[in-house]
Amino acid sequence: MRHLNRLRALPGLRGWKARGAVHVAAHWSPADGLMAVVCKTGAARPQVLASHHLPQAQASAPAVSALARALSAGRLPWVWVLGREDYLLLVMDKPPLPPSEMRGGIAWALEPRIDFPREQASIAWMDIPQPREADETQQVYAVASRSTTVDQARELFDTARLPLAVVDIPETAQRNIAALVERPDECLAMLSFEPAGALLTFTWRGELYLNRFIAQPLKDMGQAEGPDRDRIVERLVSPYRQSLDFLARQYPFLRVSRLVVGPQPFDWDLVPRLAQVLPHAVEPVDLSQWVDFGVQAQAPSAAEQARLWRVLGACLREEGSRA
Repeated sequence: MRHLNRLRALPGLRGWKARGAVHVAAHWSPADGLMAVVCKTGAARPQVLASHHLPQAQASAPAVSALARALSAGRLPWVWVLGREDYLLLVMDKPPLPPSEMRGGIAWALEPRIDFPREQASIAWMDIPQPREADETQQVYAVASRSTTVDQARELFDTARLPLAVVDIPETAQRNIAALVERPDECLAMLSFEPAGALLTFTWRGELYLNRFIAQPLKDMGQAEGPDRDRIVERLVSPYRQSLDFLARQYPFLRVSRLVVGPQPFDWDLVPRLAQVLPHAVEPVDLSQWVDFGVQAQAPSAAEQARLWRVLGACLREEGSRA
């Protein structure tokens, strides 16, 4: 498996738990409040053991404690998924340095892109795998966050007396869901929705190769009618086509043949509109096909699945599950 290099501050972007483990993942956003899910991996399908949503809660120790009590998850390891504004994620050439010096080299290369001193940055990275026959410069995904952001997350869980195991990000959470859905040797495009916009990822063999975040408030998407819907579709399609062009240049061994669209928390269907203008198949994904929600009387609605998307994905990374 290709791992992200574990750093003191951002340990969560690599394989980090054993198969068959039970973990809790939680996320807070101003629009959705606090959301968490308890998930068990290792069976034929991941199993959701419990979930809870506190829509009016703040990211505070009392709220996280209340979440833990509702889930009966006080002793389980927790994953905290950072918010959209809490980090920078980008692709860069891998510095030709030994592992012991990689953090400093990546921090130095990132300095022009971050608005705080590199000494105050928490850095993590993962290699972007290349086929053996590819004659390309090795590249990495680099993640930078203020050290204070990660320290605040730790303080939050320390105050709540809960074991924080991992700090993660939405892109790697979505990568984990894509790994469930991918067909053998398929480069899969996946589109999902969150309050501030749409997250687009391209994965191959369980690894992340490209991501784009398309700012488009979910409220506007839900209220769109007629020409406004057409403009939203074009706003999604334009960066998608640019991404295909980038992949063709940068990773010619990748061939995208399918876009999978995550749960749509609005009352109009993007899938047929995208299928009319894109050069390959466009399919919806229902998480209940891939995840066991047996603890619930019925499968979660599309809006509920969209809210669960990031926290569920953050629970799915398994040690030894990638080639």
